[in-house]
Amino acid sequence: MLDIVTMENGIAVLAVHGNASVAVVRGAVKAGLIDVQQQGYRRILIDVLQATGLGMPSVIERVDTVREWASIAVPGLSIAFVADDALLDDDRIGMVVASQLGLNAGVFTAREDGVAWLRRQRLFHTRRADMLDVVAEESQG
Repeated sequence: MLDIVTMENGIAVLAVHGNASVAVVRGAVKAGLIDVQQQGYRRILIDVLQATGLGMPSVIERVDTVREWASIAVPGLSIAFVADDALLDDDRIGMVVASQLGLNAGVFTAREDGVAWLRRQRLFHTRRADMLDVVAEESQG
């Protein structure tokens, strides 16, 4: 359901595929985000183009998802979210919330566009985030 791949230039790709609900995908992506940040990645592409069963997430689901990602983001993190245009809302509420929470994020309908955007983002040299160990433990218990 979730493949983690790394690309040159230090980009980690979380590729979601298969049939799953928004809640299941959200949990898998959260775990993946924690994992790749612990490995030192600060440019992350979340690709749900091959995911099915997501339906049309509600505004609350969109806001809660972005809040969750922002709560586990380490300094210098950039996230590119790639989804089919039909999955994205016209108002881009997730982008509004991300901006308000200080999360550097972009939304794209093609993986290549997300990768290109991530490559343009400033890469901060940060150490591994020890605080993610605490977040990972809390989410398991």
